[in-house]
Amino acid sequence: MIRDTSRQAYNTIKKSGLMGALQFKVYDCVYSHGPLTQGEAWKLHFNDRQRHDVCPRFAELEHLGVIKCVGERPCRITGKNSMTWDITGTIPVKTVKKTKKDEVEEAILKERKACAQVAWDFNSNKIGNAILNRGRMELF
Repeated sequence: MIRDTSRQAYNTIKKSGLMGALQFKVYDCVYSHGPLTQGEAWKLHFNDRQRHDVCPRFAELEHLGVIKCVGERPCRITGKNSMTWDITGTIPVKTVKKTKKDEVEEAILKERKACAQVAWDFNSNKIGNAILNRGRMELF
């Protein structure tokens, strides 16, 4: 039985476009047939695709918070003990991924702040301010 909150989350996710096409197909599979293992989802619902195309989507969806591992049991396809997955009823939040440039600029600024702090610790406000201000000027 599907809970009302899960149904609401499913409808919101479907309309929002917060997931890629294959991510949503895997989410839809877990929503409609879960709890199930990755092997069961692949063999029963994605047999036209390679398994390595489908299974990584489970980790992505878990990272988004829309599915979770709810236990372990023997997979009906492989017979091996496998994690079973089910939906959480939550809606993912789209995150902005930092670029390498942003990460480098952030690291440089962090180092400049640390250097400025050393200068300030030795009561050299003029040098500390110069270090920090130089960093700000280069970032613009």
